[in-house]
Amino acid sequence: MQILFIVIAMAVGGLLPFQAAANRAFGLAAGSGWYAAIWNFVLGGTALVAITLVQLRSGTIASGPDISGLRTVPWWGWLGGLVGATLVFTALSLVHRIGAIALLGALAAGQIISAAIVDHFALVNVPERSLTPGRLLGLALLLGGVIVFALSDRAGEG
Repeated sequence: MQILFIVIAMAVGGLLPFQAAANRAFGLAAGSGWYAAIWNFVLGGTALVAITLVQLRSGTIASGPDISGLRTVPWWGWLGGLVGATLVFTALSLVHRIGAIALLGALAAGQIISAAIVDHFALVNVPERSLTPGRLLGLALLLGGVIVFALSDRAGEG
């Protein structure tokens, strides 16, 4: 089952270059990356509402949200939307400047390095998973790959 979840995550991750390019197209048409980011969240929010309504109708989820627990959300729990907006705007702004592979490689490297720190120090209520030599080697290889992508792109320009 774990492999299935990894395949699903990889498939969804595979959509990110297309999302960055699509958002850039919106930004060019609208005259601003800010408008593209807004449309991204309007369309995504609309899709989430539609899916939620289908789930409510089918009985897959409860009849309504329980907002009473929102008072217990830690301060960092409220940052998810801001991180998402930052990611969308950054991706649509950089995809044409550094290319999809360098963009996604750099984003992945940043995510994995941050995830390693979160795991190692058990931050934001994530269970502790120590940085083993194998994980450190994986991080080094990942960073090396991003550097190779960036340098080979520069070599192609000359």
